[in-house]
Amino acid sequence: MTVIKWQTLKNVAKTGVIRISLGKNPNTGKYEYISKSGFARKSDAKNHAEMVERQIRNGEYIAPSTHTFNYVADEWINHYSRNAKVSSVRAREKAIYHAKQQFGNRSIQTITKRDYQAFVDDISTRFSVRTFYLVICDNASCCHVFIVCHLITFLITL
Repeated sequence: MTVIKWQTLKNVAKTGVIRISLGKNPNTGKYEYISKSGFARKSDAKNHAEMVERQIRNGEYIAPSTHTFNYVADEWINHYSRNAKVSSVRAREKAIYHAKQQFGNRSIQTITKRDYQAFVDDISTRFSVRTFYLVICDNASCCHVFIVCHLITFLITL
C-alpha cells in the first residue's frame, strides 16, 4: 500500500512524500516501509511509487546501502587478494590508500562523478605523472572500487 501526502518544508514550498509498505519483516515481526520525499508534483510521486512497487513485485528492488567507501574498498581488496600475488595486492592497497584518505567514511551513495573527478585532479597536481599513472591508471584499483560503488548506486536508483 502506498501513501502520498504533502508537507511544507521550512515554510518555503510543499513537497510530495511517498511511503510504501513492504509488509512485515519475518525476522523482527515489525512492519517495514520505504519513504521518499522531494516530489514537486503528485504525478511524479505516483509514478515513482508505481515504479518501486513494480520492482518489489518482480523481486528487483534493492534497498539503499549505507556502506562507506572504506568498507567497499576493504571488501574489494579482500576479494581481489584471494587470486592475486602478494605484490599485486600490496600495489592495489597503496593505490587505494589515497582514495581512502579522500573518501574514507563517506557513504558510497554520496560520492558523485564530480567528487571522483576532483580526486583525480587533486592527485594529478600533488604527484608526479608516474605516480598519478600508478594510482589512477596503471593498476586501476581506485577505478575498480569506484566502478563497484557506482554499480551499487545505479542498482539502488533503478
